[in-house]
Amino acid sequence: MMKQSIKNGFRCAWVACVAGLALAGAGGCGQTTRGQMEWAQPVTEESTPRVGRVYLMRGWVGVFSSGIDQMGETLRSHGVTAHVYQHDQAEELARTIAANYRNVPDPEPIVIIGHSYGSDDAIKIARACDQAGVPVEMIVALDCVDESVIPKNVKTAFNFWTPGALGGNFLRGLPMTQEAGAKGVLHNVAMRDPANAHLCDGRPDHVNLDKGPKLQAEIVKQVLAVCPERNTWLATRPLARARVAAAKLAPVLLPKASMMPAPAVATRAKSAAGGPSADAAKLTDRARQSSSSTLPVDGN
Repeated sequence: MMKQSIKNGFRCAWVACVAGLALAGAGGCGQTTRGQMEWAQPVTEESTPRVGRVYLMRGWVGVFSSGIDQMGETLRSHGVTAHVYQHDQAEELARTIAANYRNVPDPEPIVIIGHSYGSDDAIKIARACDQAGVPVEMIVALDCVDESVIPKNVKTAFNFWTPGALGGNFLRGLPMTQEAGAKGVLHNVAMRDPANAHLCDGRPDHVNLDKGPKLQAEIVKQVLAVCPERNTWLATRPLARARVAAAKLAPVLLPKASMMPAPAVATRAKSAAGGPSADAAKLTDRARQSSSSTLPVDGN
């Protein structure tokens, strides 16, 4: 009875602390900055050294997931396109990714990293992608809360989790399983297991799990493995190479505005009787000859 009272008191104090920090953070804390939906695209900028796009999901109210922002900054410094989103953006982001990646041949890798409720969001987003027929290269979950089944479209999943506070079901992660028919790989990593001490900076718990430098370094390493350098990735992706080639040729094949016949020519040259004048006929012939000429292509 006494132990349960202590747990309840601890839980109430924690909730009050969360509420206070959330209100403080709502005043403009950088960690509550919202991600943009237009960032959710299946192809990254050609100038980016590595392919793939990483979606990082903060936990509830965002203010406790500063490690998510840190990993985003580190990934960008390595040439990876990485964006951070809030927990309450998850549903819209799931719909946007599914819609934008659907029917795109050989899209670049999708990686989703989440902390706490952000881990739940990562699984929900992957599930929406599965329903749209979109593969997910990797999920990294840091202490999921309720979601614990990895969708079958996820190729690799890392689940780093800790047991609950005071031995209970509060502030804890969960071991995960995979959907029936899944062919991907799931790594359940119990962070309190002595075998995983090399990933820990001090004693890991639900609040600090995303912030440990050693675990962050391991996550970044795994992401870089599935978001390779652009030329390396394109060398084994004929569809992606064709897409890049088509994008480069498009500006050459499309006629410039100055080369297009002016639609006002025939109108200006009409005679008072309503038929084209002799001058109009000449202008029309010139326009037709101009539009039928072959555009120059490099080397030809």
